[in-house]
Amino acid sequence: MMKIFVTLAFCIAYFACHAQMKNSNLNYKNDTILKVVYKSKKSQKKDPAYFINGKHIKGFNPATIAPNNIDSITVFKEDFTIDTKSYYGQINIFLKKGYSPKWISLNDLKRKYIKSVNTPTIFMLNNDFIKLDYSEFFIDEKYILKLEVESMHKQIGDIQIARILTKTEDNIKKANEIRIR
Repeated sequence: MMKIFVTLAFCIAYFACHAQMKNSNLNYKNDTILKVVYKSKKSQKKDPAYFINGKHIKGFNPATIAPNNIDSITVFKEDFTIDTKSYYGQINIFLKKGYSPKWISLNDLKRKYIKSVNTPTIFMLNNDFIKLDYSEFFIDEKYILKLEVESMHKQIGDIQIARILTKTEDNIKKANEIRIR
C-alpha cells in the first residue's frame, strides 16, 4: 500500500510541475496545413530543481530512478535560483534507507559501455530525447535495463543513437516478449 501511495505522490508531483494546458486556439483537422514550429531554449519553460536525499541533482529526470526505492516526496512551488539558474519549484525525493543509487552521467555511461566513444551520440531515455547537457544529466545505473546503440552513418552521417531503457514494468515485459516474424 505504501508503494502505491509513494508512486501516486511521485506522479502527482511530477505532473504538477510538468502539466500542460489545452490551447483553445488550435483546431487541427485532417485537412490542416502543415505547421512547422521551431523551439528555442529561450521559449522553454523553467523546470523544477530536483533534490535526492537533500543533494541537488542538476540534470535529473524522474524516470531515471525506480519508484519502489522512493520513501517520500515533497514539492515546493516557488521560484528560486541555484548558481544563477532559475527554477520553478523544488522536488525533494527521499529514498528508502539502505538504497543508494549509483549515479552516472551520460558522458561517463558512453565511455563505460559504448565502443565508439568518439562518434557523436544522441541519447534517448525510454523513447524521449534527452535535451540536457550530457555531462550534467545523471541516471541511476542500477535502474538501467538495457542500452541499445544504433549507428546512423548510412542515413545521416557519422552519428549514433543510444537508447536507454529503464527497469519499468512495461520495459521488462517488452524485453521478455518473444516475437515471431
